[in-house]
Amino acid sequence: MAFSLSLPKNERRLIILLLAVYLLTRLPLLGYLPLIKDEAIYSIMIHEQFVSPTIIPTLFSYPVSWKPILFFWTGALFSGLPLPIEYTYRLPSFLFGLLTVPLLYVVLRKSGIGSNIAFLSTLAFLLCAVSIHPNTHAMIDSMMFFFILLSLCLYMDVKGGGDGRKFLLAGVLVFVAFFIKFILAAMIPALAMAWLYFNDRKSLRHPLFLISLLALPLAVLLNAFLFSQAGLSDELALPFGSNALSTMGLVGQFARAVGALDVFLVGAGLWFVLSIPGFISHHKQNPFMSFWYCLTILPLIGGTYMVWYFLPVMPAIAYFACTSLVMWKGKERMDGLFAFVFAAGALLGLGMAIYTYMSLNEYYSVEKEAGLLLSGKEDVAVIGLFSPTLVTYKYHSELASLGRPLDFGWIAFPEAVPQETVQDFAHDYHSPIHPVVDGSFSEFYTTNQTFRKETGIRDPKYIAIAGWYNVEIPGSGVIYNRSYITIYGK
Repeated sequence: MAFSLSLPKNERRLIILLLAVYLLTRLPLLGYLPLIKDEAIYSIMIHEQFVSPTIIPTLFSYPVSWKPILFFWTGALFSGLPLPIEYTYRLPSFLFGLLTVPLLYVVLRKSGIGSNIAFLSTLAFLLCAVSIHPNTHAMIDSMMFFFILLSLCLYMDVKGGGDGRKFLLAGVLVFVAFFIKFILAAMIPALAMAWLYFNDRKSLRHPLFLISLLALPLAVLLNAFLFSQAGLSDELALPFGSNALSTMGLVGQFARAVGALDVFLVGAGLWFVLSIPGFISHHKQNPFMSFWYCLTILPLIGGTYMVWYFLPVMPAIAYFACTSLVMWKGKERMDGLFAFVFAAGALLGLGMAIYTYMSLNEYYSVEKEAGLLLSGKEDVAVIGLFSPTLVTYKYHSELASLGRPLDFGWIAFPEAVPQETVQDFAHDYHSPIHPVVDGSFSEFYTTNQTFRKETGIRDPKYIAIAGWYNVEIPGSGVIYNRSYITIYGK
């Protein structure tokens, strides 16, 4: 007798199953890693908003332009919770990801997709690093993706004589979304126009829909005004994705694309491979999902080694992957071969995510350990390659034990520099020999400069060198040396 898989007909049960999968795959990872990379910096910025809210996010009390404010205000609401800092700062991302699960299923159903494929597509979406990573890190993308789906759902609701006022509400959400992750909000009107074009072209001329399209340019204008008020007029291009463009021309942009494809193949795994024949065979059946799928080209251009950049297009990839497995000659068939390949895709997706987490933990646990070692020590300077995990654990550990972070110095290089440069700064933190940007870290992610935090420390007693450098500091001895972190004490 041939094997045939049958899913529950009750869609509430399907959504409950999806929520259970979300919890089972996210909760064990939520506190596994130390705060790393961007999320480590974000945690400091969130705490600054908890202490003193501002319209433009700040880092070390200087306004920064690389991200807008709403994510940091949201994180500040959780900042006082009596939880380990990993859970405290990752909880908003986790919760927005949880809310996204039923919302994604609903959007797929509204797209004309049957309940079986909508369920399987959402399940495939959940079982890969592209969605796991932003759900279990203090990242902006989970919150942003929730707003993308919520606004799109409102635009789709108007079809068939729905309340046109939902267009205005959707436009409000577009305006809000811009202040979550800038120009990524443009994906909402793009998807909305594609949906209406393929399903309800008359609504493209609806006055309230046209008014809703003004939300994005209004948000851009307001942001430009806020930037000018904060003295960031020179950085007005940042909301338009300038950090995704290479300063090295076509060669650099090609290298970025290769890096994006590399991390995407790891993050999406078998689902992306399966989506290609699915798109080729079934792209005419659902032109809206085909348009969504084609947007994958955007993160491929600029999402270098940033798997979360592919989150907004992962639903379409998952849909075409599942379509290629389920649809045979125009009919759904979930047989033994389907079950085997789908299980392989799920196991590969989870396996790659877990392997990546284990590798990251091994690497960044060194920074966490060094940061905790320096916690409570005064006259500390951190010099070398960008090491936000080290700085963050010193900062937050002191907050917990002393009620405030102690003053410290931090000189961050964008890439490896000569040994002599590190020695100069180790001997004199305020050395004028090498060009640096003092105080503001606003352009750290978009320029190839060295940044130096302001500090009242003149002669550090403890110097942490981040990077594989062997620095001689007169009168100092090595008190910690592991991997790429060395700490000297006087």
